[in-house]
Amino acid sequence: MSVLAETDGDPAALAAPLRGIVRALDVNQPVYDVRVFSTLYRQRAINVPLRIMQMVGTMGLIGLMLALIGLYGLIAYSVARRTREIGVRMALGAARWDVLRMVLGQGVVLSLAGIIVGGCVSLVVARLLVATLVGLASPNAATYVIVPLTLIGLTLAASYVPARRASRVDPVRALRYE
Repeated sequence: MSVLAETDGDPAALAAPLRGIVRALDVNQPVYDVRVFSTLYRQRAINVPLRIMQMVGTMGLIGLMLALIGLYGLIAYSVARRTREIGVRMALGAARWDVLRMVLGQGVVLSLAGIIVGGCVSLVVARLLVATLVGLASPNAATYVIVPLTLIGLTLAASYVPARRASRVDPVRALRYE
């Protein structure tokens, strides 16, 4: 059973008189969880969605980190498998910058494929969410520019270490490799 009371003064001051009235009506009726409406509103209407957004954001960051670690591993594995090829390229005159650009390009191509697929899916999902959730605004166009640029920058950072390692391959050692 819920009891609501309205006052112009301090609403917390009504708690004791309301408890007394309920006890006078029924001694066995428990009175618990007495709160003012502003606290109830903050707990249910603001804090719950805020926590959900924080959890979704955290999971998104964890997913991004896992994707970057996976991309790093994939590029590092590709460089390790192609050590001989990279050594041959360098023995034939490829500069370190060319090898660095080749490996970084491989990471960017993988990233662009993910960005294109993810962008198309996000457009569809955003439209569905805007249509079904009341009060949700459509995503800002800047989101579709800033996020891909950030992802490409992070991809370049994740691919740089394997690319640098590939650009420092000694052609003589690479030809003797395997």
